[in-house]
Amino acid sequence: MCGRTKCALSRERIRSTTGCNTWINEDAYNPSHNAGPAFNLPVIHITTDTSHNPVTVLHTMKWGLIPSFTKPTDKPDYYKMFNARSESIHEKPSFRRLIPTRRCLVITEGFYEWHKSNKNQPAKITSKKQPYFITFSNDKTTTSELMVFAGLYDTWKDGEGNIQYTVTILTTETSKRLQWLHDRMPVILRTKEEQDWWLYSKTTINNNNNNNNNNNNNNNGITSTTTNINGSSKLLSLSKLGPYNGDDLTWWPVTPAMGRADYQSEEASKPLERPSVKDFFKPRMTPSKRKKIEEEEKEEAEERKGAAPVMVREKDEEGGVHVGSAIKVEAVNTDEPLEMLKGMKTEEEEVRDGVDKERNQQLKEKKVQRSF
Repeated sequence: MCGRTKCALSRERIRSTTGCNTWINEDAYNPSHNAGPAFNLPVIHITTDTSHNPVTVLHTMKWGLIPSFTKPTDKPDYYKMFNARSESIHEKPSFRRLIPTRRCLVITEGFYEWHKSNKNQPAKITSKKQPYFITFSNDKTTTSELMVFAGLYDTWKDGEGNIQYTVTILTTETSKRLQWLHDRMPVILRTKEEQDWWLYSKTTINNNNNNNNNNNNNNNGITSTTTNINGSSKLLSLSKLGPYNGDDLTWWPVTPAMGRADYQSEEASKPLERPSVKDFFKPRMTPSKRKKIEEEEKEEAEERKGAAPVMVREKDEEGGVHVGSAIKVEAVNTDEPLEMLKGMKTEEEEVRDGVDKERNQQLKEKKVQRSF
């Protein structure tokens, strides 16, 4: 399955990359790093212009198919059909009727999938799941290009008469490279040729599925015509909707916080920083020890705030330095070591020391005179 995807591209980037000039319901598109069912996604499909000529357009659609035969009074459930198994879309009425004319391309940057730490344990026992982001990347840290999914879309009229376009993403069995992660994955149309094949080939439905073996042009009840809007011949074979096995498919673990649909930070798809081997062998810090360290740091900070008063230094005309002067010329940083402040004297202390020195000198002179 594919229940989360990413499309955080700007509108300008989508337009330039897809080459579509017309964008229906463009204002409804909002870039999302973590899009799920009921989110709006950019979709490419074929429609007709005022002259009834086929044109390719961009269209913002809500993810999660609501069939057109749904009652207007029903509450739409976007989680019920956000995926469609490509192997059985020709069998189910909800999807089968859409194959001839309502195929589309879903534009994304990649998708998310969860890996269970122990898949073999009983279902009643919950196991920890680690989310991964799967994308095309050159440096294994950022998305390098678009990832296009095969999809089907439909229209539904709600109770107020509003027509809503909804889309489902086709899935297939997982590729060999991703079997360790999940048993399903979206149908990725990697090349422009594959995208044109899915989008433009015209088809008709063969209602008698039992005659498949007697008709070489049949594939799972689908018969292809040989003309598309580009004037080339393409055979629509549903067997092509298989897993993508390219080596350029890259994945990495991401934050479990993206499991919440409201988590829209760009960190959702960034590689999760895992601890190194060195960190593993470091002694664990207990909560009590951590609390003690935080308290000591707080006490040291309080001591630094009130340990030493702000002192002022100024230079006199002769270049001497006086501390404690009334004229504030240069402030001493209170963060300086206390040892530097201890050696400083106020102006009064310097005068008193000068008087004491003069007295001592006079006493010494008197003693010398007496000795004669």
